[in-house]
Amino acid sequence: KEFVFEPDKYSEIDFTFTHGTNATIFKTQFDDTEIVNDLIVLGENLRYRTVETFSSTGATVYTLNQAAISSIVKLNGTELEPEIDFVIDAIGKTITFTTAPSGTIVIDYEYEKPLYIRGTRQSSIDKHGVHAKRLIMPWIKNRNDGVRFIQSYLGKFKDIRLSIKITVPTLFNSIQENDIIHVINTIKGIDGQFVVKGITWRH
Repeated sequence: KEFVFEPDKYSEIDFTFTHGTNATIFKTQFDDTEIVNDLIVLGENLRYRTVETFSSTGATVYTLNQAAISSIVKLNGTELEPEIDFVIDAIGKTITFTTAPSGTIVIDYEYEKPLYIRGTRQSSIDKHGVHAKRLIMPWIKNRNDGVRFIQSYLGKFKDIRLSIKITVPTLFNSIQENDIIHVINTIKGIDGQFVVKGITWRH
């Protein structure tokens, strides 16, 4: 659900709307819903392998460090049968033996973790505080693609957006959405370029 659509091109209109002259410029509104300066991206699930060794304590349940998805379990060098000698709970990260084992338990197993990339924009954090977000993007297959995505995202949504509303008494049918116009309101301290995001005509 994270799509950002941009127009093919922007048209800069050579026209200035000035409060009290040819337009009424309403109270400015700051919208920080788009600001993101601390972003975590979880990419494709990567598969890893590890070995854990336990000395039996007389218990039947042992806790693993990761969520095992496939495993080879040996007790004193003898391989045990899954679902008969033991059961692994991947969600709870536990292995439960049918009978309490005695000796050395060696568990060789595979587990999955998503590719983890984090990026921050410190200048925005210093100015606005931390605005964090986490995205799950399984189509990101490697760290380089993830870093490029994060840099682009943080650059796009690093600042608070300033929105204004303009009322004009006459029809300006040459202006369309995504056009760039110049707006001035000396009372509000506004003097700059704005992108038209919506137009409503009353007639």
